[in-house]
Amino acid sequence: MARRGYENADPSVTVTWRPPAPNPALTFRRTGVDTYNAEKLAKARSCAAMPLATLVEKGPGFERYTLAWNSGQTLAVRCDFGNCRAS
Repeated sequence: MARRGYENADPSVTVTWRPPAPNPALTFRRTGVDTYNAEKLAKARSCAAMPLATLVEKGPGFERYTLAWNSGQTLAVRCDFGNCRAS
């Protein structure tokens, strides 16, 4: 129950679980609404076997992504209302 945020009110019960310490080495990539569409475009262009799109900029009706190629180059993708194209 302690894992779900409940505190122990009974002094006779010992809680051995402690929440894990945050890991500063973990970094998460930014994603958006059209992340799937951008990755699908990169896969169709044989960019990588499993492309991972990272959100660079987001505005009203558009999102910009970058994807890494297997050769080390990057692909810039712009998605306007779900329609993605390389830019």
